[in-house]
Amino acid sequence: MLKQIITVIKKDLTLEWRNKFTFAGILIQILTATFIVYLAIPAMNLAIQNSLFWIILVFSSLNAITKGFISESPGLQNYYAQLIPSQVIIRARLIYNFGLMVLITVLIWLFFNVLINGFEGSSVLYLITVVIAGLGLSSTFTLMSALVKSVGSAFLIIPVISLPVIIPILIVGLASSKKAIDGLAFQQVSREWLIMLALTIFSVIMTELLYRILEKN
Repeated sequence: MLKQIITVIKKDLTLEWRNKFTFAGILIQILTATFIVYLAIPAMNLAIQNSLFWIILVFSSLNAITKGFISESPGLQNYYAQLIPSQVIIRARLIYNFGLMVLITVLIWLFFNVLINGFEGSSVLYLITVVIAGLGLSSTFTLMSALVKSVGSAFLIIPVISLPVIIPILIVGLASSKKAIDGLAFQQVSREWLIMLALTIFSVIMTELLYRILEKN
């Protein structure tokens, strides 16, 4: 199964590399959003800076991650389903989206550090916090895009059905990132990390189970 998962991930990377507009689009979207924030609010407090970071993170990742299933035609999905078990497809997609989410998070963090003078407190703890939270967001968006694709709904419904699911991750992530920029110790920040990791694991399990049900139906 591991070889199959690696093969599917390589296939996705190859397709993305051939269509370089995808990565370029992500980069331009993040850079543009960060630059607009820099121009609009030249002197912002930490609370506003933290909130804007999360807004850019959520919407940038939503657009990038949900397109995976949405961009595939039903015929192509059926073809993959005949060649590869459903658990291999969803696990490969989760791993691929995890990597994409980490890339998006690091890029936003770098642009904030360059254009908006970074974060006070511990910038490293802040980065770890948003990366962990990003994994939970990634698995949730993966599930929502698979669900919408399976029932044939419009892409625009994904933000609506995703919001109630990601609220727990956002609440814990915002609290943890606030502690990081306030300069609190590692032990105090890491408590929320465990909660976010537990939420991510739960989300991954539910994603795989529900995806198998969707494929059977």
